Amino acid sequence: MKPKNFIPHIIRSYMHRRPFRVDILSAFGVILVVTVTSIIWYSNMKGSQAIMELMDNMMSSVSKIVIERTENYLLPASLMTSVIAQVAGPVDFKQILDQDKLEEYMIQVLRGYPQLCRFNFGDQYGNFLMVKDFPDGTFGTEIINRTDPEPYLVWKYRNADGNIIKTTKSSTFDYDPRSRPWYIGASENKEQYWTEVYLFHSDKRPGISSSYPVFDKNGNVFGVFAIDIELDKILEFLQEHPISRFGTVFIVDEHDQVVAYPDLSFLVTKTESDFALVAVDELDGTIIKETFMVHRRSGKSKFFFKYEGTDYVGSITPFPAEFGNNWRIGILVETDLFVGPLHTAAYVVSAISFIILIIALLIASLISRSISRPIMILTEETKKIKNLYLDEKINLKSHILEIQLIRDALSIMKTSLQAFNKYVPSALVRQLIETGEEARIGGQNKELTIFFSDIEGFTSLSETVDADTLFIHISEYFEALSKIVTEQRGTVDKYIGDAIMAFWGAPVQDDQHAYFACKTALLCHRKVQELNRKWKQEGKPPLPTRFGIHTGQTVVGNVGSTERMNYSVMGDSVNLASRLERINIVYGTHIIVSENTYFHARDQFIFKKLDSVKVKGKSSELMVYELVAEKDENLDPAIEAFCNEFNNAVDLYSSHKLKDAFALFKVLHDRYPEDQSISFFMKRCQTGTF
Repeated sequence: MKPKNFIPHIIRSYMHRRPFRVDILSAFGVILVVTVTSIIWYSNMKGSQAIMELMDNMMSSVSKIVIERTENYLLPASLMTSVIAQVAGPVDFKQILDQDKLEEYMIQVLRGYPQLCRFNFGDQYGNFLMVKDFPDGTFGTEIINRTDPEPYLVWKYRNADGNIIKTTKSSTFDYDPRSRPWYIGASENKEQYWTEVYLFHSDKRPGISSSYPVFDKNGNVFGVFAIDIELDKILEFLQEHPISRFGTVFIVDEHDQVVAYPDLSFLVTKTESDFALVAVDELDGTIIKETFMVHRRSGKSKFFFKYEGTDYVGSITPFPAEFGNNWRIGILVETDLFVGPLHTAAYVVSAISFIILIIALLIASLISRSISRPIMILTEETKKIKNLYLDEKINLKSHILEIQLIRDALSIMKTSLQAFNKYVPSALVRQLIETGEEARIGGQNKELTIFFSDIEGFTSLSETVDADTLFIHISEYFEALSKIVTEQRGTVDKYIGDAIMAFWGAPVQDDQHAYFACKTALLCHRKVQELNRKWKQEGKPPLPTRFGIHTGQTVVGNVGSTERMNYSVMGDSVNLASRLERINIVYGTHIIVSENTYFHARDQFIFKKLDSVKVKGKSSELMVYELVAEKDENLDPAIEAFCNEFNNAVDLYSSHKLKDAFALFKVLHDRYPEDQSISFFMKRCQTGTF
């Protein structure tokens, strides 16, 4: 089970040893993300500010335009009443009734302004004149005469051309203009007057009236002219306004009662003769009430709020004072109308920025790769140099000056080390580097396998061949055998004249040191035979070689001075391996190993038991063996059978059964006459020498 801090440990380890490319990408990434995010944020912020200013300006402009258009829509009512009142001057009702042109004027006014539905006149005596525009384009005139001894009411109906098509007269009526809001307001204020919303008498529909008083010669109010506008007309006008396609327009009076709203259900008629507007506070669960609540809380004419999950911008703007009524116009618009394009633009900008960010990161990745890849290559080259792999040239192209300088410095270092490497066993140095040991004088006892080789008759050969030729010849020999030693995990300690000294098992621990030393000896023997055949064809002298191998406790380490050290082996095992190599001369063999080596490698190789020998410096005798071949699938069974028979003969010889031993050696000699070790033991059997 992994510890709880395993993952944090991995993360910390990675952060302490992260690739340079990660830092480059991180730096680029942070810069790009911060830059793109800042641009998006700044764009959105400025866009939002611009949109807010735009909404504020647009709401102000729209409110102003709606009020102006509403005023212009209602203006004919006030204008026509004031004009006719001032033109009429101080007159009496009989004079008005005799003026057919007044009735014609009223009809023309109603024709010219479809929003006007009735043109009225009433005097102080209760007399009344009204022209009404019917929905089908016809007109009707209502006259009430209370000054006549017998008061009466007359209705004249005209077609669309203005011709009278019907007249009715009645003495029964209850209408008195002096009780109507338009008359009372104008007569009391003695100036232009706009009524609040009230219920018209004739058709029981709500509306407003603009009235203007007429004065007598003494300056007293004689009568009042008034023009009616039905509330439906105002609603239709507001609905036809362009802003209504995107929002809601409504009008409230000074009592916070809804005067105009697209939904007529807000206007309530309690009875046929009683009418009342609905107050905003009574409209529970409506957007109008929410609008006014926000307006009251904020105290602002323009404000933002959310209703049923939708964002709105609203404005409450009063009509100009000269209008007469303290009306206020309200406008509601969903903010998406304004910010929708901004959101779309923001999404587009964000998407484009994200794409740019991805492209920039890809470019940054390529740039970081172009920077980090040469560094990685140089890092690998330094590892090769550390391990003394110096043969390959540094093939690296870069336009970065610092990388070029490092490349050139490493190339020079490689060239310099290649020169020194000729004097130092690179395989040994490589192994020392891998172990991480400090290069200081000192050694340790380890079980190693020591290898010695020596060329037969080299002294006499050196006297007959010139020095240059001999050095070239022996160098080829050393090159071939040293390569085999290195390939088989061995370390060439030194060249002693024509001899090669090598060892296995240090500095890197190798439990198979005996196996690889024996295999190296067989491969070297085979290689020397191959080279000798080649050299013979080239007219060069052959270099027959003997090998000695011993496994034992050996002192290994750095020896020398602080200025120059050798990693070498020394001790009795080294001397013994050297002496074993010379014993080959006695038995006519090529590879002799000690008893210790035999015990380490007997399962992998075929050996011939030779003899118990007395070695200089040793008090006891040492059994020595000839290394013949490796046990593998390519081994000739005849060789193994021969070695077994030879070992049997040696055992007979060691048991002093000389006659039997000689007989067996004789049989072997007949089959292998070139084997000098057989001849050696045959002579011993004949002489009785042990």
